[in-house]
This record gives sequence, structure tokens and C-alpha cells, in this order.
Amino acid sequence: ADAVRVLMEAGADHTSGIYPHRDATDALTMADERGLDDIVEILREEDEKRKLAACKNITITEENDALFEAIREGRMMETVEILYKNPNLLDACHRNGGSVIHTAASLGNYELVQYLLKRGADITHLTPEGQSPLDGAVHNIRGRNRPLNEGCLICAGILLQAGCEQSLESAVALGDLGFVQ
Repeated sequence: ADAVRVLMEAGADHTSGIYPHRDATDALTMADERGLDDIVEILREEDEKRKLAACKNITITEENDALFEAIREGRMMETVEILYKNPNLLDACHRNGGSVIHTAASLGNYELVQYLLKRGADITHLTPEGQSPLDGAVHNIRGRNRPLNEGCLICAGILLQAGCEQSLESAVALGDLGFVQ
């Protein structure tokens, strides 16, 4: 356990498993399956530290949790009310590192994305995994065995018009050949 702690504190990446079963062979999954609770705890603690360090705006409060719950459940009026009462939460991040606008875009809530942009939401913020709000929208336009999410497609257009920087992955998904070349 001490060796794992030292490696994690030095920046080791425990999330990559062995090809072709990467998800089943990452360190956390293997430690959990083998009942190595002390190692699981170290890995989870370090993940939490890294998430907090990656986003200066991660706030763990009841208001923040209520805000992200309202967004996830599509309760627009409640979301607006929380932001009105707590304007400092406009660029807050969820515990997972996703900002308010990233979460709205990922869910295809284009009305909320427009509202957040009018309020001055930060479209340059990246999640700890390096995803922009545009990436969040594009990633969720169509999933495996899911129908087209038109809201995410609309969000992608809104964010592009607002100047959200496009990643190579988003450009490929959107068919932007000029950007890709």
C-alpha cells in the first residue's frame, strides 16, 4: 500500500488497463475485485485530490449539489433560481470537474446553454479529462444504441458560434474536414 501511495503521489496513472480489456484491467478494478481495500482507498483518495486540484472551481456545498441535480433533471426554473441566488456558482464545477455549461451542453439543454452564455459562463474551462463544453455536447450527440440527441447538436452549434475552441475529436465527430486537415 505504501508503494501505491508513493506512486500515486508522484503522478502515476492508474486508469489505463491492458489492451484489449482496458476497463477490466485498470488498477482500481483489479484491486477492488481482489479485496485490496487499502489500495482501493488510496486510489480513490488520490483521484479526489486530483479532481479538486484540476478545477479551482470545484465547490462541495449543498447549493452546488442542488444546482447540478436541477440541471441533470432538466428543472430549468430551479436552475435559474439557484444561479440568481448564488451568482458565484455560474462557473462552479461539479465533483467530477464538469462546469455548469459543460453539464448543460452534455445533456443537450440548449436553452440553459444560451442562458449561461448570456450570463458570461466560461466556455474555456476544461474537465480534468481535458473536455470542453463543446466536447461534452459532441460526445453525446449520438451514443451507441441511442437515438440522435438534437439538443446536443444544437448546443454544439451554439458553442461553436460563441467561440468555444474545437478539439480534433470534436472536429472529426462534426465532420469539419478543414479543421482536421
